[in-house]
Amino acid sequence: MVHDHFFEETNGRTPVPVTRMQDVFTFESPAGWIGEWVNKLVLTNYMETLLRERNRIIREYAETERWQPILRKEGSDQRDLLE
Repeated sequence: MVHDHFFEETNGRTPVPVTRMQDVFTFESPAGWIGEWVNKLVLTNYMETLLRERNRIIREYAETERWQPILRKEGSDQRDLLE
């Protein structure tokens, strides 16, 4: 199993730079043809759904102010990270 992230900053039609993240996930089940069958019937769809939902949540946090409580404790110095 390999899971990589690739980031690319683009200056498209927006007034500010945009960072594009590409999530690449490669997997292979053991057990020969049975594993290939399970991949096609179950795992591929499951993993695509999981990664899409994960990326939707990451985007939601990144594009709103929801990321701030994760990186800072309320009322503390901004340099403090959550424990």
